[in-house]
Amino acid sequence: MIYPANILKTVMLFILLAATPLISRASVQCTHLHSHSHDKQLFCLKSNFVAADMLLNDAYKNLMAKMADVPADRALLKVAQKSWIKFRDDDCTFGAVTHAGSGNRASIGAMSCKLERTKERIEQLKNMIDCPADYFFCPMN
Repeated sequence: MIYPANILKTVMLFILLAATPLISRASVQCTHLHSHSHDKQLFCLKSNFVAADMLLNDAYKNLMAKMADVPADRALLKVAQKSWIKFRDDDCTFGAVTHAGSGNRASIGAMSCKLERTKERIEQLKNMIDCPADYFFCPMN
């Protein structure tokens, strides 16, 4: 069955918005692992990061779909997103290593940072998707 593009966009946005609280709840559970082993902490953070990364990809795809009629803006968003991912990864690694040194604490710190930054980026992209037409920063204005 073929659905109009607007219905699919609406459904995807609903799924994205509905799933966001699940990531928050899962992340809260990770904070209770401080007394557990490094492996358990890292596993929990990685699991939550994978879920957040999927939501990030969905938000990115939804914003790209919203920009379907503006190829130049789509190209800029693609470059910006790739640059943001590199920045997130490099900055989190830098922060974790300079704060915690190398080893277990650094890997947990870096993964925790990547998870939080990813959740922030999801919100940024969602705000761009929901941006009112008269707002200056909207990508489609």
